[in-house]
Amino acid sequence: MSFSDITVFRQAERALKDANVTLEERVHERTRELEDLNQKLMQANQRSEMESQSKSRFLAAVSHDLMQPLNAARLFTSSLTEVAQDAQTKQVASHIENAMHAAESLISDLLDISRLESGKLESKPEPFAIQKLLSNLDAEFGVIAEEQEIHFSTVPSSLYVNSDIKLLRRVIQNFLTNAFRYSPKGRVVLGVRRAGDEVQIQVWDNGVGVEPSKQQLIFEEFTRTNL
Repeated sequence: MSFSDITVFRQAERALKDANVTLEERVHERTRELEDLNQKLMQANQRSEMESQSKSRFLAAVSHDLMQPLNAARLFTSSLTEVAQDAQTKQVASHIENAMHAAESLISDLLDISRLESGKLESKPEPFAIQKLLSNLDAEFGVIAEEQEIHFSTVPSSLYVNSDIKLLRRVIQNFLTNAFRYSPKGRVVLGVRRAGDEVQIQVWDNGVGVEPSKQQLIFEEFTRTNL
């Protein structure tokens, strides 16, 4: 008969059992954490969807309420254009009507933003002469330029582009609005350049500009980079 010391074996066996218990506890703990995180993500997603729906309803209601007085004002302006006797009055009435049309476009864009965020808005590109858009913007911002003592000009172009004219107009309006805001009594130029098979629409101004490190922020909603 022989005897051997199994103490080391028993110690290793106990250590292995303890390790398994610890591992199981950690697995259960991590599982609970993942379940909690998943539940929080689901709740956050539900809140986000509810907020998005609420925002869309709000924009739709506001747009509807704003459109009514604008439509009435446009009718009055159209009547003024018809009865005006002198050219100057007709020109002023025409500018007012163009400004109101631009305001209506902005309100429509509010709805477009909500549709875009919900995936319900699709761009409708079609070929058109870029000068048509430049002329409309020149008339719209020309009046604002006079009021703000800004020297505003557009460079004529004979180029054609394939784009959604409504969405493109909105983008350029944003650039011009910012250029006017940060170039008080300065100079703003809107022009178009050919770049191979593409077209570059550019806005030049003598404002403070945007630091390279902050340029990506201009694509964020309601963000100012000069604060």
